[in-house]
Amino acid sequence: MALYTKSIFEYPLPEDGTRISVMSRHTNNDGITLDPRIKPGHTFTEWLPQLSPSPRDVGAYYRKKIKLQDLLNNYSAHLKKEYIASKVRELAERAVSEDITILCVEENAAECHRGVLAEECRKYQPNLQVVHR
Repeated sequence: MALYTKSIFEYPLPEDGTRISVMSRHTNNDGITLDPRIKPGHTFTEWLPQLSPSPRDVGAYYRKKIKLQDLLNNYSAHLKKEYIASKVRELAERAVSEDITILCVEENAAECHRGVLAEECRKYQPNLQVVHR
């Protein structure tokens, strides 16, 4: 079993296991218009918006008002909040017993909050295999 990370735009594969969106919203870059490529039940099976960065930070990043590292630092702090940390711990525990793929729009996990989330999960489950696809 493993925790995978992947772009939500990558075609769903059986080996993805449970596909979980960790996006704050499923919209185009305007933050309003639903992205027609993202379809509940097809591109993702679960949605955990509480494990996403704040919509304000995401918007600021896309409008180039904050840098990627600022977004990731703010997100890392968010994951350490007690209520959110319990959700991260639950996700990590699930990933040791079933394959889970966490999803966001970015192609590269190094340039996306899902890489931070995966590493935070590993803090709760040190032997958790994390694979960035």
